[in-house]
Formats: sequence, structure tokens, C-alpha cells
Amino acid sequence: MNGRPGEALAASERSQALMRPIVEANPQVIDYKEQLAVSYNMAGDLARQLGRIDAAGDFAVKARDLMEALQRADPTSTRPSEALSKALNNLGRYHAAKGRRAGALTAYRRSIEVKLAKPSDVPKASTTSLATGPSLSRWRAARPKASVRRSPPRRWPACAAR
Repeated sequence: MNGRPGEALAASERSQALMRPIVEANPQVIDYKEQLAVSYNMAGDLARQLGRIDAAGDFAVKARDLMEALQRADPTSTRPSEALSKALNNLGRYHAAKGRRAGALTAYRRSIEVKLAKPSDVPKASTTSLATGPSLSRWRAARPKASVRRSPPRRWPACAAR
């Protein structure tokens, strides 16, 4: 982040320390868990850049465990797939850096399986998801049609790019 991965990792670890009690106090809020897992994934990338391989592995395991728990809680949801796939990929990198070829291959294969899984591969239990509320198909049916004009993307002033 801005060419200063050490500072970014320290900031990420501080934010995780703030987020963990919130996740524990609100276990039903999926977004909190998902954001914590994304933070673990980013911290793992930063730790790997800094050569802290063991720390990168620890972050990958934490992210994987959080996202797998979300998938077990609601197997019909595809929300955790991206973060879980990233965590498994990071775990594969960790095993590869440690010279554990079998562990790396297992993690990489599982990452690909998670990434390529289609919603049709997931058993359908109901039209309501614990993670997201009404199913995506019901949301799509209820949303306005394409004739609704969307606002253009925001353009930030040049001074904010510094």
C-alpha cells in the first residue's frame, strides 16, 4: 500500500484488533466476518511481501477458517467464495514457500474448485439465504428494469489523488 508494506501491515493488524471483538459480539452479521477475512487476506499478502512467510500462513489460515465457517452456515450462499478462494491461494503460496509441494497443490486445487463453483453446484435449500436475505433471483425479479438511468461513476478531484 503506497509502497510501504510494513506500515500497511501494522495498520491492518490494528484494524483486525478492533474488528475481532465486533465479530465475536455480533456472530450473526456476515458482513463483519467477511470484512475480517478480507483483512486477513490483505495482511497475508503484505506479510509475504515483507518475507514474513509464517505470518502470511497464519493470516491465510484465519481467513480460510472464517470463510469456511460462513459456507457451512449457509451452503446456498456464494458470497464467501471469493475470499475463501483467495485465502486458499495464499495458503498454497505459504506451503510452496515452505517447500511443502503436496500442501501447496492441495490448497491451489481447492482454491480453483471454490472459484469455479457455480450457484447450480450448490444445493438449493430455500429462497432465503442466512447471509444475504432474499435470494439473488428474487432480488433481480424485483429490481427496476434497465430503462432506469444510473448515475455515472464518481470522479474524485485531482487533489485527492496525492
